[in-house]
Amino acid sequence: MEQRRPDRKDQRQHGRLFHALRQPDAHRRPRWRIPYRPLTAESLQFIEEHKQQPFLLFYSLYAVHNPLQAPKPLIAKYAARQKALGIPANDRFAKDEDWMRHESGWRRRRVQDHPAYAAMIENMDWNIGRLIDKLRASGLDSNTLVIFTSDNGGLSTAEGSPTTNAPLRAGKGWLYEGGIRVPLIVYWKGRAEAGAVSELPVNSADLFTTIAKAINARNRKGTGIDGEDLFELLTRPGASKSRPLFWHYPHYSNQGGRPGAAIREGAFKLVYHYEEDAIELFNIDADIAEKKDLATTHRRIAGRLKRKLFQWLDAHRAARPAKNPGYVANPASAAKPLPK
Repeated sequence: MEQRRPDRKDQRQHGRLFHALRQPDAHRRPRWRIPYRPLTAESLQFIEEHKQQPFLLFYSLYAVHNPLQAPKPLIAKYAARQKALGIPANDRFAKDEDWMRHESGWRRRRVQDHPAYAAMIENMDWNIGRLIDKLRASGLDSNTLVIFTSDNGGLSTAEGSPTTNAPLRAGKGWLYEGGIRVPLIVYWKGRAEAGAVSELPVNSADLFTTIAKAINARNRKGTGIDGEDLFELLTRPGASKSRPLFWHYPHYSNQGGRPGAAIREGAFKLVYHYEEDAIELFNIDADIAEKKDLATTHRRIAGRLKRKLFQWLDAHRAARPAKNPGYVANPASAAKPLPK
């Protein structure tokens, strides 16, 4: 696929998102304001052209993401539902955490009633359905592994806060569950049990190994690969649940999140904050909303997980934020310190 930098006309045509599809004959193709429609059209064509051979299709939608764009009839449909709910505008959001004081737009959505956001989800679902229908019509659905997931949790604390992840805490840009717990749906006829639900914690790093194993059943994972085969993990749920999972987010986010890292092992999850050199510890099985910090009452567990987290960061030479020597703290906006 030929690529080039989009020009200003492209930017006007598709809002703040650049058109991802730039091909030699693009000028003869229809243009849509909603950019994930042409992505679907190109993906359907790709399946048709490669249905006689093995293929990998990475279908990465613009939905759901800012800017919130969807067909007007769908937005009107959900605007009517929002009106029927009758929720007062003042009840839609909460500004109830200390960090929210620093930006006027930092607030937590409490109710799921954003018309454009809902319209984008329905349109996304419809477009994915078109791909599944194409696989079935081509006789490929019985021999195709389909994985649906997301790169982060819903945008719930800033930039309009169009969704809520309740009961999960926070959302995109955070290391709390609202930011890192995402949907994962796997379809593979004859291998994945239809309708089955697993509570086993997994990580997006597992997808590479899973796909490699699906392509070649004799594939053996290299020493530099972090992920595990999802189907092998499900055969030993006890051992799989106890393996540590890691996250590293060493910068500030647009959504209010701060530089940090996290580890989950079994039921416990530790979040490390670089600013204060402080930790939080949660029992995710008992407290999925991460309301009760156990760092001071479960010091041995917190210490063990912190050591494991830092060993992992060191082993991977993870970049870490450096202190700003020119920073001058504002006492009036100083956040409550977290336990070390």
